[in-house]
Amino acid sequence: MTVRDVARRTGRSQKTIYRQIKSGKLAAELVTTPQGQLYLIDERDVIDAGLPLVQRVKSDPVEDGSLAPEQPLARYFQNELADAKKRTEQLEHELEQALYVIGIYRGRLDQLHQRVVGTRRGRTAAEWLLVQARNDAEFYRQGVRRERGRPFWARLLGR
Repeated sequence: MTVRDVARRTGRSQKTIYRQIKSGKLAAELVTTPQGQLYLIDERDVIDAGLPLVQRVKSDPVEDGSLAPEQPLARYFQNELADAKKRTEQLEHELEQALYVIGIYRGRLDQLHQRVVGTRRGRTAAEWLLVQARNDAEFYRQGVRRERGRPFWARLLGR
């Protein structure tokens, strides 16, 4: 388990877990990963240190048999991968919202531009607003049809 996992399962803060590792009360193995160093702690060491485990992880790959107990680094990377997938989904959602807002402002800018151009052609502001509303509706309708089946990265890159 990582320090974060131990903190969650014991109900203590990560700082407390680090203090206990530094003082020698809790045995931990320092492992170097591409992102930096981290401590890996065995569940038996947590129990030996007198820290009660108040909650269990929902699915433990060691108990499933899909991950050997000698592979704590693999478990760490599985957790990191799950966190990265969740964050990617959040970022995709935020990007979709941002693109929607950009589309709205683009429409407003086009509207202002056309209002200036339209007055030169003798159109009234009300006539121009009606034409622009129709154009905006058609633009978003076509965009939704076109973008619905495309993967996220293709939509982002405009391909």
